[in-house]
Amino acid sequence: MAAAVALMWVVAVPHPPTATDGVRADDVRTKGLPPRLRVYRQRGTTADRLATGAVARQGDVVQVGVVAGSATHGVVVSLDGRGEVTVHQPPGGHGSTALGSGELQLPQGYELDDAPAYERFFLVTTDGAGDVDVGRVVGAAKALAGRDDARTAPLELPSGYRQTAFLLRKEQR
Repeated sequence: MAAAVALMWVVAVPHPPTATDGVRADDVRTKGLPPRLRVYRQRGTTADRLATGAVARQGDVVQVGVVAGSATHGVVVSLDGRGEVTVHQPPGGHGSTALGSGELQLPQGYELDDAPAYERFFLVTTDGAGDVDVGRVVGAAKALAGRDDARTAPLELPSGYRQTAFLLRKEQR
């Protein structure tokens, strides 16, 4: 499971400069800008942005952010080295998959559990403007969980779905 304990935590992410017409730059979607995940680790009162492939350990508290780019809707799931799948967006796995603009901080931080080897987060969006099918994404993640290449392979999704992945390598304390 992606987390032993869910924690309420907000990362202070500075807003980009405002445009000259008074519209904030993060309120504008750029056509073709790919969506991406950002992962932060809390250390005391600071949060460090991690690069994919960073080392994480049991007990680390991480916060996931989504930069929507040109996508309007998306689902975030994680898969750990034990094969557990967790839905992070939409909260609770139900409701709208709307992302908004700018960087969306998911509403909870997560304390990593003792699952071995890795935590892998996926952001799945579609080419359309409607909600993403959460059940389809979860099903693809569960199918991937049973494979030997789950640490590196993409989710098997139909055409029209786009995905990006973020890997945390797990080490024992």
